[in-house]
Amino acid sequence: MRPSPRRRLRPSHKVLYLLYLSRDRQLSLSPVRAPLAGIIGEVAPLPLSLIRLETQAPYLAEADFEILHELAERCELLPGLTWYPLPASAGGLVEKVIATGRGRWEEENGPALELGDPMHADMAWRLLETGEQVLRFRLPSDTAVARWRQLPLIPPWVVDTETGACRPVKARGVEDTVVIDLLNRGPIDVADAARLRADIRASERHLPEPQVLEILQLDAAKPEAVMRLRNVEIGRGGRFMQLPAVSLAFAYRSEEFPWHFESNTRLIKDEDSCANKVVQVCRDRQFESACQERLDNLGLKPLASLEGSDYHPDDGELWVAKEGELNLAAWASLQREFFELEEQGWLIHRSEDLESELLLPDTWRCRLESAQGEWIRLDLEVVAGGRSISVLKGIADWVRDCNPMLLQSLQGPWEHDQPALLELGRRYLVEIPRTTLKKVLDALVELSDPGFDLKADHMLVRRGRLADLAGLVPDWDLVGDDQLAGVAQRLDDCDALHALAQPKGLRAKLRDYQRQGLGWLQFLRETGFSGILADDMGLGKTVQTLAHLLVEHQAGRMDRPALVIAPTSLMYNWRAEAKRFAPVLKVLTLHGPDRRGQFQWIPDSDLVLTTYPLLGRDINWLEQHRWHMVILDEAQAIKNPRTRAARAVRRLETRHRLCLTGTPMENHLGELWSQFDFLMPGLLGSEPVFKGQFRVPIEKQGNEERRAVLARRIRPFFLRRTKSEVAPELPPKTEIIRSVPLTRSQDRLYQAKREEMQERVRLALQSKGPDRGRIVILDALLRLRQICCDPRLTEEGQGASMRDSAKLTLLMELLPEMVVEGRRILLFSQFVRMLELVEAELVRRKIDFVKLTGQTRDRQKVIEAFQHGKAPVFLISLRAGGVGLNLTEADTVIHYDPWWNPAVEDQATDRAHRIGQDRKVFVYRLLTEDTIEERVQRLQASKRELIDGLLGGGGAINLGPEELELLLGSD
Repeated sequence: MRPSPRRRLRPSHKVLYLLYLSRDRQLSLSPVRAPLAGIIGEVAPLPLSLIRLETQAPYLAEADFEILHELAERCELLPGLTWYPLPASAGGLVEKVIATGRGRWEEENGPALELGDPMHADMAWRLLETGEQVLRFRLPSDTAVARWRQLPLIPPWVVDTETGACRPVKARGVEDTVVIDLLNRGPIDVADAARLRADIRASERHLPEPQVLEILQLDAAKPEAVMRLRNVEIGRGGRFMQLPAVSLAFAYRSEEFPWHFESNTRLIKDEDSCANKVVQVCRDRQFESACQERLDNLGLKPLASLEGSDYHPDDGELWVAKEGELNLAAWASLQREFFELEEQGWLIHRSEDLESELLLPDTWRCRLESAQGEWIRLDLEVVAGGRSISVLKGIADWVRDCNPMLLQSLQGPWEHDQPALLELGRRYLVEIPRTTLKKVLDALVELSDPGFDLKADHMLVRRGRLADLAGLVPDWDLVGDDQLAGVAQRLDDCDALHALAQPKGLRAKLRDYQRQGLGWLQFLRETGFSGILADDMGLGKTVQTLAHLLVEHQAGRMDRPALVIAPTSLMYNWRAEAKRFAPVLKVLTLHGPDRRGQFQWIPDSDLVLTTYPLLGRDINWLEQHRWHMVILDEAQAIKNPRTRAARAVRRLETRHRLCLTGTPMENHLGELWSQFDFLMPGLLGSEPVFKGQFRVPIEKQGNEERRAVLARRIRPFFLRRTKSEVAPELPPKTEIIRSVPLTRSQDRLYQAKREEMQERVRLALQSKGPDRGRIVILDALLRLRQICCDPRLTEEGQGASMRDSAKLTLLMELLPEMVVEGRRILLFSQFVRMLELVEAELVRRKIDFVKLTGQTRDRQKVIEAFQHGKAPVFLISLRAGGVGLNLTEADTVIHYDPWWNPAVEDQATDRAHRIGQDRKVFVYRLLTEDTIEERVQRLQASKRELIDGLLGGGGAINLGPEELELLLGSD
């Protein structure tokens, strides 16, 4: 009965007929539904129930109905098949399949079956592995015999497995009825061969005679269980499935008997003499039964006993899971049992295309290979049984598919080390210990770029991140490029600084920590990295750098000049110290209006000096040269990456880069990022990425874990030593805070201004937001601080007098007494106008002084006057004199007004408390009580601990809503 005719839809599939011949000569036919070209879909079994549907499938033709109906009739008692067994009488059905043009040999992509011309051939008996013999046709010698398979049909056919040609076969000189009778006999065993041979001879017909084989009795031998792991394809629920399966056999010496093989005999072929024999074995049925029971206990059973599934005729005796399917965890667990069987003497072989084979790791490897430029190609591997297989994508896939709760658990300790299961494509599985996985995940999270493709089979990592990889040892071996692995280990061990002998020609006696600093600079040069030398002021960063340049010069590596960029105030210091400590170096100073005429001498120089202001003007000339090294002194000058100087230094082409600074951060972590972006672009990521990963978590949220990650990342390239660590011989530094209440008139002015500014800040934050309102905030804080210093610094206090300034009154009580005691005093203020007010009081009291501000023309003359004792007081603008001065004649430092950044104050203090000082140093900080100055002091203390943990010193004030309320609010 055909389905009722209706309007046919355009087909999207076609029907294919797969003809399959098993190893035991069972012919089967499998109808499948395959998508047409351009249609997405999989090949699936075609259920015979389609022929009973009312609506006709658009891809079924009349010929298909005939074939399917015949299959249904033949297999009426075998429902749910995928591979339909064909009897010897099914030749007509095979012809119908060939006539559709959609018959294929064994698989959907196999050769198309075509009907060929009949062929004549002689008949011969073929020996089977059991010693039995079957009648076959001997094809002509001009035929590619290996390509032809004889189909178990009557009348007989052969098929060319390469072209798909199907040809009927006729026996030469033998009647068809006789041939059919012999074929119907099927295989004949060893005992029947002699009788049949006698019958053929007695009939006097020209028929092939079977061989009479000699039977050899094999000595009793202990059998070995042999397992082979492979995939098996089954049909279930209208689709094809791949399942893991196990074949079981028993080896008696060199002969194997499948578990289901009842015969005790095996054929032995002698290719040389053609005298074939049969070996007979006394099989150990008890041992074999015990092995089968072992598989049953593991949860396996023969595929033929699995209900609801169909299989290739060859595969019925394979063992599969009793439930029919195994998830990956269960399959891995089962394979662990197989490894135990191997230890007990079972022989287990794994097919080359076995899916999800479990590996037993010998070692875990992190492979490093040089890529383009500063990049390293990174891959993770497992080594198992001599095979090295990438696991990077497997780990990425595990993370992607992992339960979030499990991922979160990786952050804490485990009570047990339950391994994780990684899929390495479809081919392998590997169990990775959780500790091994956690260690590499921690590294990958920090190493991976936000755009890292989970499908990638490798990662590109910057060389500067090698230290992160050294932490993988010993769980992971670093392999591949031995040099890269060595650099990674050295970066990880960078705290163990190796001191170098000072170079010949250096006219200075380097201290131990300075020789260690020289070793660190040489390490950076050897490994191709850059860094920040952030020693405390006064510990000799300049002389360490000059020693490094001398080593480079004497080794012949300095075939290009080195360029030093520094504040204008340090030009004299660099020129003088180079002449003093390294006179062999030819120094060129690019400064002043006539410097353009000096550019021609750059190639002939060893050390070129210029300033940040001039760099922006001269960059078009300087970038034409190739430098051996670019050194930024007081490198916080490029803390803003958008300034002219910061952009200019990035244009210079150089082999090595170095930053020198005692205050790598003045306000926020972004300033540290800017310096490292010059030194090693990409080490800390892009500016937005750095802000999201570090600045916000550390500065806003106080995240100690992120702070530790950042500190660990920059540690190999950041060297900071404090005086207390490396120069214990320095005399002690005593810090004294002197506070004084505001005068009555000063307090009235302060409170009025505070209330006014508090309202202005509130409105600015509401209307402009925290970023755009920053100018208003800074202005408010500046006004309040000026009132604390002296009302005359503001417009509202122009009519005030010295008596209206509580702090100036306090200062004038302290200074005369200090001068009488013979103190040499440095007085710092950030307000030049305040220095002028102090100057007026000193003049009135006839106390000698010198002054240094940004307007001072001859800085050196002023410095020498103080150093030679011509004046006991040195008035210094914090900005103009906070760096680049060596004033060891001073023993007292007064900070008139507190600065936001405690590190800037420390830097100014270090003008006196530095190497060469042999007297005790007193540091005074003058504060007004219950004002913004005391509150700034509290903020400095709270921030210093965080920054000390990151850099070992320095700090910044970051003004958020809470800090603003603290500064501007009333008690």
